[in-house]
Amino acid sequence: MNPRNVHELMKAFPSVDAQVRDWINLVERDGAMRTAELARLIDTHVPGADLLVWVSRKIANYLPRDGALLFIAEHVGQGEIRITDRQFQGFVVVATNGVGTGWSMPPPNPLKHLKRMTRALFLCTHNRLRSPTAEQVFATWPGIETDSAGLGADADVPLSPEQLAWAEIVFVMEKKHKARLSSGFRRHLNGKRVVCLDIPDEYSYMQPELVRLLETKAGRFLRQG
Repeated sequence: MNPRNVHELMKAFPSVDAQVRDWINLVERDGAMRTAELARLIDTHVPGADLLVWVSRKIANYLPRDGALLFIAEHVGQGEIRITDRQFQGFVVVATNGVGTGWSMPPPNPLKHLKRMTRALFLCTHNRLRSPTAEQVFATWPGIETDSAGLGADADVPLSPEQLAWAEIVFVMEKKHKARLSSGFRRHLNGKRVVCLDIPDEYSYMQPELVRLLETKAGRFLRQG
């Protein structure tokens, strides 16, 4: 997931009231990260196996837990680091001065979540314009979880087998993407539904015309009820 998409998702991160939180020191005097303390803080408050980590608009990532710890250690001191998972039920903040805090939200009422989530993966060539737009557009739809990647060698986020294992339905923008997906990832598809949207590479990120096309062409497969 590229930093732009993480930045959009992290707009849901709650504000931090520093005066009512307990803070612990996560950095040694020599500037080294106290990784064990950071790991315990995250384990206490953020249960997800994969973490959203935001430092700034251009420095953000979605990583497995071990990779997230390294990413945080690399960027500590560069800004207020915010950590959560895709469920947004637990939160950790590492301040610029190296102190950290965390808190959890009350568990959701299960009666409010009777509808299952549909996991949709969007693919284009570079993962810069079309598929990130789709990821962002449908992330706001109820009952939909989204991710995106690219099939080109220079993609911002190259497609991984783990993403295909996660996805329930895969959308590609052009027929060449479907062919490339079949040839390069056939054994990871396991009969998953792959939908070609026939949307050419003629649009900028979040261009209104692109958004309308996506809502029309992909939306009919994702509408619930």
